[in-house]
Amino acid sequence: MWDIISQPGTGKSTLLAAAQAELALTGARMVSITMEVPADSYQRRRAASADPLVIELARTQLCMDVVRAVGEKLGEADLEQQIHLADQDIQRVLDTHPEGRPDLNVADLLIPRGAGDAVTPMDLAVSDDYAGRVAAIRHEFGRRVADVLRPLSAGPGRLAVLIDNLHLVTDVACREWLAELFCAQLEIVTVVARRPGDQAF
Repeated sequence: MWDIISQPGTGKSTLLAAAQAELALTGARMVSITMEVPADSYQRRRAASADPLVIELARTQLCMDVVRAVGEKLGEADLEQQIHLADQDIQRVLDTHPEGRPDLNVADLLIPRGAGDAVTPMDLAVSDDYAGRVAAIRHEFGRRVADVLRPLSAGPGRLAVLIDNLHLVTDVACREWLAELFCAQLEIVTVVARRPGDQAF
């Protein structure tokens, strides 16, 4: 992994372009993404909530946004299919009533009741349970995405990923998911750009 650390306005984009040029000389198939949109989606989905399920859903959304960006760059329709399947898995979880609570609709509790409102506070035990189920789907989603990308990560023209503005991803679990996908499972060349004082993965 290449780690580019730079203050705003001091040439981070230039360094990324230089890394991209070096990788191009090796014949790598490059995907360049920025974390601005995924991080913004995460913040809006979380909406300052401390509810474990809301946080986990925000994490999953960020991971899906990253995969969607990669899929669009590569023209890999299979990645969008994996997003759709994970979405369906999550919906099935949310449509399941908690044990002993047939009256409780978890999906309904996640709907804000007014503009700017936070979601209805959920019983912590219930929220933790459902957050764990969604986290399991997120990890399985990562494994399925790796299966789709693995043929592109070896041999001539192997895949390389350049990630700009990693410092915008403040959730450690999201960073760990990205590291697991790109560095551990796929073992591809990964270039990240971030600001000083921030961690890479």
